Amino acid sequence: MALMGIEAGRKVQWLRDNKSALPSMAVLLAVTALWVVGAVGGIGS
Repeated sequence: MALMGIEAGRKVQWLRDNKSALPSMAVLLAVTALWVVGAVGGIGS
């Protein structure tokens, strides 16, 4: 359990250090989601 806390702390620290990267990561995630939805829809039809 202690290791999980350390890992979570590292993620929070990384986010604090790289706040300027958050908008581009959000856009990348949205584009990836649209590609996956489009691929699943294309396979289904």
